[in-house]
Amino acid sequence: MTTPRYVALPVDKAADDDELLKHVTHEFGDGFSASQCDVSGFSPVIIELFKAHPTDRVIVFRPQAGLEGFGCIRIRVLKKDEDDKHGDRDKQNKHKVTKNATVWEKVRGKGAYIGMIPAGCRFEAMYVDVNLVTKRGD
Repeated sequence: MTTPRYVALPVDKAADDDELLKHVTHEFGDGFSASQCDVSGFSPVIIELFKAHPTDRVIVFRPQAGLEGFGCIRIRVLKKDEDDKHGDRDKQNKHKVTKNATVWEKVRGKGAYIGMIPAGCRFEAMYVDVNLVTKRGD
């Protein structure tokens, strides 16, 4: 069995931190229990690229108030170009060859969802309310 990248979330669970964390723990494991995590609270996002984080995170996303649907959530990771046979440099441009790879995305959705953001991954958010569940440091 593989861990899902994102799953639908009942709307009533998205607004209640305790219910949200129970659902997150059920879907993504005990590492996201209430005693080990911080919940940021919903923030509206028009268009933003969020930086990578050193630990796994869970993103909760839903349409902004007054809207029926949302734009998109896209989880991205930078990878070295696998076609680079001459080391980690592009001879012509003299820079490291990297590319963005999409880990998962949800585009033009309706309702609330939760999804796993693996450690080291950035994410893009467009026209959506976002809430992050982050593991506390040891």
